[in-house]
Amino acid sequence: MKWTPPLFDSVTQTWMVSAILPLDVNHHWIGNLGRDISLKNVLLELFQYSQYYQKEQHFVLDNQGHYLYAGTWQSILEKNPSNFKPNLTLEPELNHLLQQKLSTQPQAFDQTISIKGIPYIAIGVQLQPTNWQYFRLIPVNQILAPIHQMFFWLTALIVSIGLTVGLLINLAVKQHIIKRLEALSKAVRQYGQGDLNARYDVTGDDEITQTSLEFNAMADQLQATLEAIPDLLFEMDLNGQYYAAHAPKLDILAAPIKDLLGKNVTDIAPESAARIVLSALHEAQQNNYSHGKQLSIPLAQGETWFELSVAKKSNSNLTNPRFIVLARDISDRKLALKEIEHLALYDPLTHLPNRRLLLDRLNQAVTASVRNARLGALLFLDLDQFKTLNDSFGHHIGDELLRQVAIRLKGCVREVDTVARLGGDEFVVIVEDLSVEFNTTAIQAENMAHKILNALQQPYQLSEVAHHSTCSIGITLFGAQQTSIEELLKQADIAMYQAKQAGRNTVRFFNSQMQEKITHHVAIERELRDALYQQQLTLHYQIQVDGFGNKLGAEALIRWQHPKHGLLSPAQFIPLAESSDLILSIGQWTLNAACLQLKLWENNPLTVSVNISAKQFHQAEFITQVKDILQRHKINPRYLKFELTESILLDHVESTINNMSQLKEIGISIALDDFGTGYSSLQYLKKLPIDELKIDQTFVRDIIIDPSDQAIVRTIIVMANALNLNVIAEGVETEAQKQSLLDKGCTRFQGYLFGKPMSADALEEMLKQRLIQKI
Repeated sequence: MKWTPPLFDSVTQTWMVSAILPLDVNHHWIGNLGRDISLKNVLLELFQYSQYYQKEQHFVLDNQGHYLYAGTWQSILEKNPSNFKPNLTLEPELNHLLQQKLSTQPQAFDQTISIKGIPYIAIGVQLQPTNWQYFRLIPVNQILAPIHQMFFWLTALIVSIGLTVGLLINLAVKQHIIKRLEALSKAVRQYGQGDLNARYDVTGDDEITQTSLEFNAMADQLQATLEAIPDLLFEMDLNGQYYAAHAPKLDILAAPIKDLLGKNVTDIAPESAARIVLSALHEAQQNNYSHGKQLSIPLAQGETWFELSVAKKSNSNLTNPRFIVLARDISDRKLALKEIEHLALYDPLTHLPNRRLLLDRLNQAVTASVRNARLGALLFLDLDQFKTLNDSFGHHIGDELLRQVAIRLKGCVREVDTVARLGGDEFVVIVEDLSVEFNTTAIQAENMAHKILNALQQPYQLSEVAHHSTCSIGITLFGAQQTSIEELLKQADIAMYQAKQAGRNTVRFFNSQMQEKITHHVAIERELRDALYQQQLTLHYQIQVDGFGNKLGAEALIRWQHPKHGLLSPAQFIPLAESSDLILSIGQWTLNAACLQLKLWENNPLTVSVNISAKQFHQAEFITQVKDILQRHKINPRYLKFELTESILLDHVESTINNMSQLKEIGISIALDDFGTGYSSLQYLKKLPIDELKIDQTFVRDIIIDPSDQAIVRTIIVMANALNLNVIAEGVETEAQKQSLLDKGCTRFQGYLFGKPMSADALEEMLKQRLIQKI
């Protein structure tokens, strides 16, 4: 007898299989005897059940792999005549089972299989003579039901005996123990569910009383601790639902506590804040904790910032874990950082962008102009006779003029343009996107310059002083080609100087005639290059002292013994060297000479500070050069300090931090020179491995009379103390300046008050004389 694959009967609208038996008479075939069987009845035709389990499933496959019966999929598959095969991609265990080759002996599979989350025991056998594969799947809970029933009756019997025996005992202890334990248990449950006021008092002198007292003491201690914590505390689940809340300061809650409980954070907080809370919860789910995520929520008193710390509760169940969320109000910290950032990017007097922000915007403007092939202009302004005003009426009048000039300048330009205060009485205007033609751009820039001249020469009322002022403006154009921002500022500065030379209150463009001065600079640069090889450079040292006048170290300051012009200070040639690669050679010579002097002083060591330029510091081989010099002179690196200007932070922040870290590992200390002049980004300051901040002398010079300088110096000192950094003020020339700095917390000084820069021999002699005087 043979069986056909499943066929769809269009008359009965059901799937059928046919059993076919050939009829032979004397070995002659005379026909076939066949019977059609509905797949729904195939099992009833083939098997007699000695025992039937609810929700069991049956699968029958013929020797071609066609399904004759497909368990719970049967009714679905029979309605699909075009493709009678179940989709088992979501049931990999069942799919794997049905691929097994069975024997004619029934076999039970060792492993249970899961179908839609329900475990089954599988039995299989190969049916003869059809070679069909038959699988029977029985739910595990159906098989275990009789066993459970037996244990139930057995347990009931034992319990009934126990109840009978324990009835008298229960009656005896119920009043004395059980009710008290139940009451204590109820208080503990209430406490565990968030009722922090739950307590239970009992009288007596037994273990229950002692436990109650200890519970109450623990709850009181925790309550006192919570009341002392100013932060918000919540219990939440992974989906952000609130289960408990504690808020000592109710005014920083987004909603009353009664409105929080049972609600979801997405119902209470803004979408962005809720997203951060859920992110912290999921991070804690993965790592058991989360810390540092910040969010802001608008409240009645304004925008409030919180920092989240989330910990997963140790007794959380797997299906619905709970988390303790601590939200700390960091609004004051955010405000302080914002103010510090503003101080770093904006001039505190005029609130215009300072030099650092100017350089950043100028760099963006030049790049955009070159990319878009549209020219722009850079205007460099200097107020005429500003020093005379300051000397005549005081710095407070000069400051008021600067504030009014800033307001007028902003009124002369477009919103897309930038007005910045470079320092002192110097202002810079960046005018972008003017024209594609050079002449048109020049005319537009000149028109804006004359508009500024006219605005700034209008009368000023400075407190009680009526004043008339003018300015000189230098202009250079950019965008025709990529030009460094330093070069553009230099060109505009040169043009401004020409305007001064032309009689002030006028405008000058940078042109070829000004280039002659650059040619002159080139000649000086050549002489400076020769000076390196003709031993015309030398080091002078300026003493650094503490508040009692005790020596702390000395700064190495380079000098040029020019054959014609005599001894030149670094201000006369270092800026020129920094505009070329010559600064690299000078920097290496300076470091080598300072280390040589340190070797000579090793018996009476003195810490020496060496200035390192940004270009030198960012050399790829800089750290290697430092190590080679230290090895060559065999000096102790703890007596060597590098002074780095804030300009190193303009680019390559990560490499800057990496180089600093390597220097620290060598043993060299690091000072940030001229701090406060506006280059550094305070968001990176806390990451820098530095030891000392040097307050720039521009803030020290007028600290006695200038409130702005006083505020800046005080801010630097407070910030340095918070970061555990030393602070040293340079340019201290009077006792009044020193005392003002001492009053603000600065105890390290450098300046003419303690000693001018001098040769190494002169410094040794001065220290020797001071030592004799102390004796």
